[in-house]
Amino acid sequence: MSNQVRKRYKLFVASLLSLVLMVAVAVALTSCGESQQSQGLEDVTLVLDWTPNTNHSGIYLAKEKGYYKDLGINLSIQQPPEDGALPLVSEGKAQFGIDYQEYTMSALENGAKVLPVATVLQHDTSMALSLKEKNINSPKDLEGKTVLYADGAMAIDKFSKLIKDDGGNPDTVKWVDTACDDATACLMNKNVDAITDIYWGWEGLQTELNGLDVNIIHPAKLDPMFDFYSPIMVVNQDFYNEHPQSYQKFMEATKKGYEEAAANPEEAASILEKSVEGLKGDLVHKSQEYLSKEQLLDDSGVWGAIDSERWNKISDSLFGYKILKDKPQHFNFEKDFKVEVGS
Repeated sequence: MSNQVRKRYKLFVASLLSLVLMVAVAVALTSCGESQQSQGLEDVTLVLDWTPNTNHSGIYLAKEKGYYKDLGINLSIQQPPEDGALPLVSEGKAQFGIDYQEYTMSALENGAKVLPVATVLQHDTSMALSLKEKNINSPKDLEGKTVLYADGAMAIDKFSKLIKDDGGNPDTVKWVDTACDDATACLMNKNVDAITDIYWGWEGLQTELNGLDVNIIHPAKLDPMFDFYSPIMVVNQDFYNEHPQSYQKFMEATKKGYEEAAANPEEAASILEKSVEGLKGDLVHKSQEYLSKEQLLDDSGVWGAIDSERWNKISDSLFGYKILKDKPQHFNFEKDFKVEVGS
């Protein structure tokens, strides 16, 4: 066999092998696609409010145990962009999202196509933290202090009201608009007296684990208008109206996951650690224990339930105090957004 013939033969064999490989890949992909279709799964996207943490443990537990797939849902969990989950859900780029009552009400004022349908936690755990040595024991003690905030004008409005109600002058506070990703580091900064909107169930507990001795100001304990349902689950309005069965199935699986997380905090923490790369350690377990015991369920042992009277009163109070510009929409959660398990 001449060299030229050998070369042609080798090229032929290589081409044949390449063709066989392409056919095999195509068959595999087709088989995979048919397998996915045969499962009859519907793609659903959920956008979180922050990086994954124990607020989301029920979702990860339900996904790990196959509760979504059992009900025909292929769930994709996404972290939020800088402006949060609400814009993506409103635009229909995600079916569900996690955000906060106060920001959802503000978004609804501006025409967002979202509906609040369940609460992740029963009470707002955001607080102002300061080192004990600063002697900040009440809102009035914030007078003349340097306070970090990162939640926009609403944070200033909230604490300004609390300071006034406590007999202080909020105009003397030096507000610094700075995101605080590490509460311990922010508190140790000599130029900072206090930081607001620190969520006790994660960042607050982290300061304890780091050995800091802190004072807290808990707005929800001082004024019921600030006991927001926070965080909450929202759904795209069109998806809710056009796909009621899919909505119910997602909510049923999510509810089951959170109620199991409440009953078994150690298991929920372990599943979260397994599901989220880099999320490990004492904080995960300490936080989950706190949320499972104190925050996930209402007094009747149910996850997600929002009391319409409380929600609407908070909304009206924010409007009355001019934190909301327009009279807010009222909701009847018990009637409109009830999760029918087994539907």
